[in-house]
Amino acid sequence: MVPDSIISRSHNMKNFLKIRHGQTEGEAGGTLAVALLAVMFLAAIFAPIIACAIR
Repeated sequence: MVPDSIISRSHNMKNFLKIRHGQTEGEAGGTLAVALLAVMFLAAIFAPIIACAIR
């Protein structure tokens, strides 16, 4: 079993990251993934339009 002091330290570090950056690492990664999906979605929509315009 993990000692309470280690759990507490980990929890404090997460709070520190949240205060410092507004998000924990996992939340920031989730936001980045959603942003990447949005860019890919828009690229898939506009790629045929751009390809036709270039021809």
